[in-house]
Amino acid sequence: DLIAVRSTAFIGDVMLVIEGLLSVMEERLEEGDVIQMSRLGNFRMVAGSKGTENEKDFNVSLFNKARIVFSPGTMLNEIRKNAKYEKMDTETVTPPTGGGSDRPEIE
Repeated sequence: DLIAVRSTAFIGDVMLVIEGLLSVMEERLEEGDVIQMSRLGNFRMVAGSKGTENEKDFNVSLFNKARIVFSPGTMLNEIRKNAKYEKMDTETVTPPTGGGSDRPEIE
């Protein structure tokens, strides 16, 4: 919703583009490509394995589970670099009510 509000695109158009992006990312990551998203950062798939003393003892069960690694780009690194911190009085902090998440929802 926030993207649609800040542009001339309708929420359905925004969701269509995001779904397309996710589909392409899935295809490219499965192919072993690095997904470069400009100032946002890069996504890549990495995997490793346990070693063996000789090649004949190696098999696919020795591979570790693949992981997707995200490396932040310039925009996110700037946000992180410029983060501001302030001391909070822990006695006045109350837990949030309603059971909701503190993260924005993308619907």
